[in-house]
Parts: sequence; structure tokens; C-alpha cells
Amino acid sequence: NAFFPVRKDKFDWMVFSEIQQRGIAHNIFLDGNTFSDSQSVEKRNFVWDAATGLILGFGQFTYPVYGSLSFVWRGREFKYQQGRSSFIAGQIGIQY
Repeated sequence: NAFFPVRKDKFDWMVFSEIQQRGIAHNIFLDGNTFSDSQSVEKRNFVWDAATGLILGFGQFTYPVYGSLSFVWRGREFKYQQGRSSFIAGQIGIQY
């Protein structure tokens, strides 16, 4: 996510959306053991994510605090996957 400056003595908020595509050279969870033969699946080398969410900033403290909540949709990561993944991600941070 982008940097979100929280103003001193203010309450700030921001809504965001993003789309990204990643290239994966090796994923140990899908490709199996790096140094020996093991079970694996046929993975996709490029995976997309789309996310949308809300960031809240609270500047009333000595060090401003922010929190974010986002809903993420992820494309299929391996061949024959039964659907796309989706999950909720949260984050809390302090600016100093």
C-alpha cells in the first residue's frame, strides 16, 4: 500500500483499490523441496491480486497511529485449482 501521512491532531481516512501481477520463480509450497525430490503441483508463473480497503489515521497521539483493513482477491496459483482465493488483511502501524 501507499504511504499514508497522518496529520497531527487530526483524524484521516482513505479508501484504496489496487491491482498487481507478480512473477513467481520458486514457491516452496507449490514446487516442493528446493534440494531434493518431493511432491509438487504444476504452478502458474504469474499470479494477479486485486484489493480494496480502508485506512484510518489517528493523529491525536504522540506518534500518530493508523490501521487498515483490506479485502483481497487472488488469481489461481496452480493448475487445476478449484477457484480463486480471497482473504481479509489487516495492518496497524505507528508513524515516528
